[in-house]
Amino acid sequence: MPLDYTWSVDRLARELRQINGVYIPGDHKGVYEDELHASKVSFILEWSANHNEGASNHMPIVATSYGFMSMLKTQIAINEQTPIEEISQAHHGEPLQMNLNLTPKETFTYDEVEGWKLEQILDEIMFYSELELGIPLKKFIYSYSLRAFVPVATFDQGNQWSDRFDEIVSMVEGTYLPHFGFGYRLDKVQFGYDAQPHEPHAKIDHSKKSIEHA
Repeated sequence: MPLDYTWSVDRLARELRQINGVYIPGDHKGVYEDELHASKVSFILEWSANHNEGASNHMPIVATSYGFMSMLKTQIAINEQTPIEEISQAHHGEPLQMNLNLTPKETFTYDEVEGWKLEQILDEIMFYSELELGIPLKKFIYSYSLRAFVPVATFDQGNQWSDRFDEIVSMVEGTYLPHFGFGYRLDKVQFGYDAQPHEPHAKIDHSKKSIEHA
């Protein structure tokens, strides 16, 4: 059921009580820049956090691309210097590899996948990102506002181990809550086959391994 971010918070709360999860898309940068949209994303995250306190309650949130960035943006305190920055233009609208920052067992996303197998998968597939903005790993780690999230992976951008801390966070999950964010177009991997050769989405990896990963 689609949720409309122009609804009042009362209407939104009524609808949230009728569903068991929320997907926050982010098809374009305008979504990230819309303050009304950001306020409703913040409300949904807070509502989900309160709802999940119940022993039998489970309200997962999944956000992709600029929806992912909106989710992170809403958590940054007003008095904290934003860790969000422009990323290299060379990585705009490009398929990128990812580096895992945790062992699979330390994550909710990959906890059932053996480490060697996951590394093999990540080496063989690409993750299409439309983001022009992101948060470097070193800034994410030291951001008090983002403590509710764990940076699971980053977009590969260097050859040295020290480069890892400058890489842009590409995947997060809630430290305790079932909140998940993906900086790449996860939603287009299994779908979006209709992209024309000149369209950016034509760069999405639709290989069997990529679909299995999604």
